[in-house]
Amino acid sequence: MLDTIIKYLRVSATTKCNVNCWYCFNESQPFDYSTLEDIDGFEWLINQLVSEYGTEIVRFTGGEPLINPHIEELIKLTKKTGVKKVGLTTNGLLLREKADALLACGIDNYAIHLNRIDFEQMSYRRETAFMKWAIKKFPSVKFNIVIMTQNKANVESIVNYAIEHGINLLLLDLLQAGNTDVIYAKSFCSLDDIRKQLLEKGLIEITENINSKVYSNGRSNIKLVEHYSDVTARITYCTKALTFHPILLTPDMKLSVCTHFGKMAISIEDAVRKRNTSLLYETVKKLKYYIEHCVDCTQFITLKEMRQ
Repeated sequence: MLDTIIKYLRVSATTKCNVNCWYCFNESQPFDYSTLEDIDGFEWLINQLVSEYGTEIVRFTGGEPLINPHIEELIKLTKKTGVKKVGLTTNGLLLREKADALLACGIDNYAIHLNRIDFEQMSYRRETAFMKWAIKKFPSVKFNIVIMTQNKANVESIVNYAIEHGINLLLLDLLQAGNTDVIYAKSFCSLDDIRKQLLEKGLIEITENINSKVYSNGRSNIKLVEHYSDVTARITYCTKALTFHPILLTPDMKLSVCTHFGKMAISIEDAVRKRNTSLLYETVKKLKYYIEHCVDCTQFITLKEMRQ
């Protein structure tokens, strides 16, 4: 039997969130809210993925993962597998109250969305104070911001602050996730002005892949991620372009092969419930076949068959 390697697993601990950012959710976008609660099943699955399928990186995401009451236990179970890196992506609203518990879990890196930066009441002083606290409290922190016309000026100020203080940022352009064309057209903002700002500050451009570039001065790394290869046609980049093609585990025990809306996700609920390694293998094989034969994708594949 040939093994299949899943190097990078994203675990959606819940699809619920404690904020309602308009660019992420809106009334016209149907959504099924669920939370990962099968702790024993997850323990069996994560051990299988790390030991038999070569999973090296696990990142807990959401929704907002810190809403899941079992999040610390899920992280600890993952760390026990010996996986190389465990990360957490959060909007940061619950970080202060959960900081010590999370530190005890041994998370390797944190990505914090500064979602509040797009609100009109956003305070530069409040955001920078929060960033300063998080950097002192946690190892290996970066901050994510979705840039739009509404927050562009504030983002440029945060970029300057990050460069001056050696902070890592990830800036993303706006993805049309269920938003109407009118709202999207008013809000979409190119990353070109930010790119120009970084180059004028003397940061060096490093190409990562088809959709992302890093700008570095040796202290700060500012990554720009552009979702669209053709923004007018809304042609998004493919996740195969990433160094590690991510596989997503949903709260209701499905494995999803990519970030495109409506793309294939295969249930592994039966395999997990029965603790059946053969059923799990057949599911992973289907995922691999789909990735290799997806007509929408042309980038390279990092989900590989290994010799017997």
